[in-house]
Amino acid sequence: MTPVSIRYFAIEWLSKHDGPGARVVVFLQGCHFACPWCHSPHSSFEWSPILFFKNLCLSCNRCQEVCPEGLRGALPTKTADISARCRRCGACVVACPASRPGGMASALVLPTQEATPETLFATIQPQLEMVRKIGGLTLSGGEALLQGEAVAHLLRLARDAGFHTTVETSGLLPLACYQSIAALVDCWLFGLRSDIPGAKAADRFGMRGSNLHYLASLPSRIVVRKPLVAGYTDTEEEIEVTIDVMKECGVSEIQLLPLNPHSGHYYSALGLSCPEATRATPTAAAVATAVNRFTASGFTVTVG
Repeated sequence: MTPVSIRYFAIEWLSKHDGPGARVVVFLQGCHFACPWCHSPHSSFEWSPILFFKNLCLSCNRCQEVCPEGLRGALPTKTADISARCRRCGACVVACPASRPGGMASALVLPTQEATPETLFATIQPQLEMVRKIGGLTLSGGEALLQGEAVAHLLRLARDAGFHTTVETSGLLPLACYQSIAALVDCWLFGLRSDIPGAKAADRFGMRGSNLHYLASLPSRIVVRKPLVAGYTDTEEEIEVTIDVMKECGVSEIQLLPLNPHSGHYYSALGLSCPEATRATPTAAAVATAVNRFTASGFTVTVG
């Protein structure tokens, strides 16, 4: 039997924004839902293409010299070309004097790493011990639950060791995915925005709504996470239907996430143009309006 493995593209060793208290956050590779404002576009691939940060390049051409495909440092603009030709061998990263294997502050970066759940847990356990009494482990993404078997294995290791567990999800997977790991999760961070604009609140959230209703029936804590993107998710209508579905499901906590405007460099590193939605940062007044509306409806609201 082939050992199960887990793919991830980053670890945040001490986060205060991704679950209760201080968190060790593992960002898992892969996402099936292309949000137009995504701030981690490299997370959507099964394996991330190589990232090229031109501002750090020394123009020494060592990458081209060692690449078995002869790809240049200034990568072609079509991501499909890189995905098809790059073997992800990492030879260019090793040869580059401005890069460090496994590091993000480099001219060339291969973000995706692979390990068994046991190996990954051994890597993060020392830091988890540091936050045992004030936080725990959070699995994020991408969409963490696309790697369901590996995620269940990692969560079980964490729970058996007595650590608090949190999972962030888009809510866009079959119900069975949530049922299969429900007993291993202490807290859910549930992404919520409507998928069918103009429909009734009970219908417009589609699969998200039914999955949220299921998770709300469990003893685990649920925090709705809602991105605030100007003209997309901060409209009065969108806020009102979010309030309706949260009340219907009996969920009382929401975290509002104003759009991160500093994601353009990842698109450039992939050779992609930056979508307009990634620049739709809400005004301070719009954020305050959303906070006031949710607070007035009886919800516990945080921004971050």
